[in-house]
Amino acid sequence: MVQTMMMKRRFLTIPICAAVLGGFFNFTALAAPPADVPGAGVAQAMTERSSRSFDRGAVMRDRRAAHEWLMGEAVVDGLVRPVRAPVSADGIAAIDRSSRSSSPERAGVVRELKVDVAFADLRASRLNAKSLARKTGALRATSDGGFVYTAALQSPGATAVRVHFKSFRLPPATALYLFTENGQVFGPYGGRGPHDDGEFWSHTVMGDEVWLQLRRRGPVSDADLRATGFRIAGVGHLRPRFLEGFCDYNASCVRNAECGSDPTVADARDATAHMQWPSGPYMYICTGGLLADTAGSEIPYFLTANHCISKGKDARNLENFFQLTTSCESQSSSPHPCDDIFDHMSNHPQSLRTLGADILSTGRSADYTLFQLRESAPAGSAFLGWSSTPIAFDDGADLFRISHPGGAPQAYSEHTVDVSAGTCQSWPRGDRIYSRDVYGATEGGSSGSPVLNSAGQVVGQLSGACGTNVNDVCDAGSNATVDGAFAAYYDEVSQFLDPQGCTPQPENCGDGIDNDCDGLADELDPDCDQGGGYPPGAACEFDSDCASNKCKGKPGAKTCR
Repeated sequence: MVQTMMMKRRFLTIPICAAVLGGFFNFTALAAPPADVPGAGVAQAMTERSSRSFDRGAVMRDRRAAHEWLMGEAVVDGLVRPVRAPVSADGIAAIDRSSRSSSPERAGVVRELKVDVAFADLRASRLNAKSLARKTGALRATSDGGFVYTAALQSPGATAVRVHFKSFRLPPATALYLFTENGQVFGPYGGRGPHDDGEFWSHTVMGDEVWLQLRRRGPVSDADLRATGFRIAGVGHLRPRFLEGFCDYNASCVRNAECGSDPTVADARDATAHMQWPSGPYMYICTGGLLADTAGSEIPYFLTANHCISKGKDARNLENFFQLTTSCESQSSSPHPCDDIFDHMSNHPQSLRTLGADILSTGRSADYTLFQLRESAPAGSAFLGWSSTPIAFDDGADLFRISHPGGAPQAYSEHTVDVSAGTCQSWPRGDRIYSRDVYGATEGGSSGSPVLNSAGQVVGQLSGACGTNVNDVCDAGSNATVDGAFAAYYDEVSQFLDPQGCTPQPENCGDGIDNDCDGLADELDPDCDQGGGYPPGAACEFDSDCASNKCKGKPGAKTCR
């Protein structure tokens, strides 16, 4: 037999014979679990909904206002000589020609750069309204006594880009934005960056060119100029497979979730995310989903496969895309059913994405990784319930899934547990759940997607496929779908998902949750007292600029409340 998605090496697909059966495949059917199946102690959690609702109309209005402000202040001279980050033909071929059955699936290539942006050589008294060209970009003074700096970055032929920053340092009242001519806006990024250590990867920007705009509120001093700078250390050059969902390359059996799905996955559609991250020379994609805990804390626990991410450096650079869908017509029209996906992704707002995660627990035997995201789950999210009841030996049990096959928007599939399916080497039943596809399918990029029982509870996450024809994801007769079993590793994650009372976490001062279990949340918690932050009415860019932890207002005119 052959197993795909998580294997670093590939076995040849050959007709079944004694050698193959003896080496990789076991036809023994088990109708009941052996006595030592893990997960004997049963626990469960029910799905929780976010306490915050998502208002797309308001979000898009705010984005349009921010874009208008950025365009109005842009230093046009800074766009004339963009930083170029071309990718070699070999680099492009390494993505476009790579196997879609490998996992995690490659979606792009990393191009390293070393472009420093600094202002220590300038004097504040010499800045004026006339643009001043720099080696990269240009800047000019603003009427409030500050300055604005604009630069452009290109990676020709990219479907989308992510920017890698190092040595990132911005003083208070200074912020960096990424934006494009077609209305995309990301940021503000300030201080030492999202991870507070000077290094981070930006949000993904659709297209092969992105504009960078640095805005310093006035007044500005020489010391402020010396304290402002960053290095553009690289670009993630994403290829077309990053977004071409339900297009010519997708298998015919893959089903768009917008075209119909069982009510069992209604909450999963607000919990599942398309994952993308850089690791070494490449960009990768998988799927994962938010999990609830029994305390109802809304801590953003997130489940995926170990073979997707098992290292902390990859987790910190993770970007998640939540509620990523496309209309049913995108699959039914022809001859190019995904022509609208670029525009759709361009309008997927920052507020439905998260940057960064920390690994809480991970294991290879049941192929799982449990994260805690570094940002709050998006408004309108669901946190999926789970059950530690073993299901790997429950023949005929129905399973349901939302995933992002090949980077597609949400796809839907149904499966039934098959205890007669042969097992692949190192994937024993019990640690893994073997099932047959009965509707829809999964592909590379689906790895890590939570699989649900008939009560809508997570019972595992996708490892891959095991069978004699794994290069055809539509051949359910020859291939079994294989998930890591939640029951097999529940004991390793129960301290997070089934805490005894409140589990203290560092207070997040903007999520409305009492993270540190002291009975106080956000600005009411002493931990959120900025101790010297700006008073009400002062200009600000971030909540953290203000003593109240509330920076509100129109772009370019925010004040502390």
